[in-house]
Amino acid sequence: MPVSGEATVPLFSYGTLQHEDVQRATYGRLLTGRPDAMIGYRLAPLTICVVLAALAYIVTAFDSALHRADRSRVYLLQELRALGRMTKAERWALLLFVVATVLAFTRGIYGASLPAFTPAFAFLALGLAAFVVRVDGEPLLTWDFAQGRMMWGLFYVFAGGNALGAALNTTGTAQYLARPIAAYASGGQLAATLVFGVLTMAVAQIISNVATVAIMVPIAVSAFQGSGANPIPYIYIIIAASHCGFMLPSSAGSSALAAGYGVNLRTMFVSGLGAAIVCLVVIIIVGLISMRVWPGFSVA
Repeated sequence: MPVSGEATVPLFSYGTLQHEDVQRATYGRLLTGRPDAMIGYRLAPLTICVVLAALAYIVTAFDSALHRADRSRVYLLQELRALGRMTKAERWALLLFVVATVLAFTRGIYGASLPAFTPAFAFLALGLAAFVVRVDGEPLLTWDFAQGRMMWGLFYVFAGGNALGAALNTTGTAQYLARPIAAYASGGQLAATLVFGVLTMAVAQIISNVATVAIMVPIAVSAFQGSGANPIPYIYIIIAASHCGFMLPSSAGSSALAAGYGVNLRTMFVSGLGAAIVCLVVIIIVGLISMRVWPGFSVA
């Protein structure tokens, strides 16, 4: 972010600060820069190892209650035939869902023209359209039908987690708590990997992965800026650790969904703690090995 007569200040933007109106409201002008580019294959080894470790933990730590049903294909075909042909209302519902899904996966085509039209807004817009579409004179969806089947507890849990993350981020509380700990990262690769791995993993259990990255990446960049060390490997480690929120419903949509369907929160916390520790160990080991043997892991 170059300013005339002043030093260039690197600025990481993960969300709304990319919008021109937010830049003008915050800084009184538009910022110059370039889109961030984080090449996927550089995170691939770390991602693959974490996924395999999580799967191994699931297989070994849980007793599966699923059993193979005999003649399952025949049973599936029987149930499918029992459903009968799709009704006109069902075809409309399928169409709206498909359109929303296509809009979500093709955002790269229109994202520059409609930056605020995120996948969440696409699904919201098509969901609201279901109240407007009429089939044989009747609305495709009514509020009485929708509100009676919505998991309001799940909404409260996830909204509360997002609110907590926003409060920690906007008030500076997360940065205030994390910066003294991040100071220990100057003790070398092992110390820095441990500090940012553990700290990110802890934050990720409370708030979403997006909020975790938005908090931790600027801290990592500023921690290494004075020493001249390369922060890129630790940003990769932060990204990997931020996606390992397993312990609380507020950490991820999948956790909130499980809690909404009645998963015991104590079980989620204890089992999630085990999964988080396993993934953290893998992230630290693979991250250290990648830093020492793979030059590409240190390049953005």
